[in-house]
Amino acid sequence: VELDPGSARAHVGLGDALLRTDSPEEALAAFRRAVELDPGSARAHVGLGDALLKLGNPEESIDVFHMAVDLDPRNAGAHTGLAAALYMMGRVEEAQMVRSRAVELGHDGAEWKNYVEFGEHGV
Repeated sequence: VELDPGSARAHVGLGDALLRTDSPEEALAAFRRAVELDPGSARAHVGLGDALLKLGNPEESIDVFHMAVDLDPRNAGAHTGLAAALYMMGRVEEAQMVRSRAVELGHDGAEWKNYVEFGEHGV
């Protein structure tokens, strides 16, 4: 990010690293900046949704994951994140349908379990 502060990709990488080190507030800021720099990046939106889940905000993450799916309908991570957020909001049937699509796109049950546990720790 220091070398190229205008790079959405750099901000996504920073956000990912911050989530892995359990710094969701800082990750949220990095992903918000990535989305500002490249509103068409599904990956930036998925990261933003991930950070929102980690911070216990599945409701807002649903909108963000929907945007990621709209931008890249084949992004399995977007579908998995959306399914997890729907599940956390008690929208179980919807979550199961979206999760099925994520599995079709290559995300397995372990990925789903990670998302749900990830979000539940923030809630």
